[in-house]
Amino acid sequence: MDFDSKPRGLPADAQLILATLNAPFRIISHLSLVHDTAPVILEAIQTHSTALIIDADVFLFGSAIHDIGKTLHPNEVTGSGSLHEFDGPVLLQQYGLTFEIARFALTNRNWQQESSIELQDFLVALGDTVWKGSINPILESIVAIRISEKLLITEWEVFLVLGDIVSTVANRGEARLGWQRQQSLDDLS
Repeated sequence: MDFDSKPRGLPADAQLILATLNAPFRIISHLSLVHDTAPVILEAIQTHSTALIIDADVFLFGSAIHDIGKTLHPNEVTGSGSLHEFDGPVLLQQYGLTFEIARFALTNRNWQQESSIELQDFLVALGDTVWKGSINPILESIVAIRISEKLLITEWEVFLVLGDIVSTVANRGEARLGWQRQQSLDDLS
């Protein structure tokens, strides 16, 4: 991705909700950057296995709204806290989204506590980790296990490919953070 230009736009429904909530730029830019990494992850995974079925629309939309609850808890934009995780799905359902979509606002950070979440939820959490250059071996391992179970292949076969995908996305983390910092500075001018 070229960070001399904007990341691909958020889905229209997500943009509308964010505008209605008067979401701060920091939330919008974060959601945009995570949403922008989602198709990179998805395309790379699907390039290695066309047999893996992932609902791309649901996954991409989930990546675009996963932290929307932070509009209700602005102190959690730059600080810690988990209130946004519980209030995010409720907020999204108030805007007419089904729990199937709204759940990403909860499962994004609760992936370690949730045993019943789907692969797409883990992929959104993975995108939310690697967009800025961070790597989480536990999360990667869970994603590899989930994919290996679906494809009936060994976890290590998946982990080798997934490691390359994560590294590729994470290597652009500093550029994404730089883009976000620059946009924040431009927004203040």
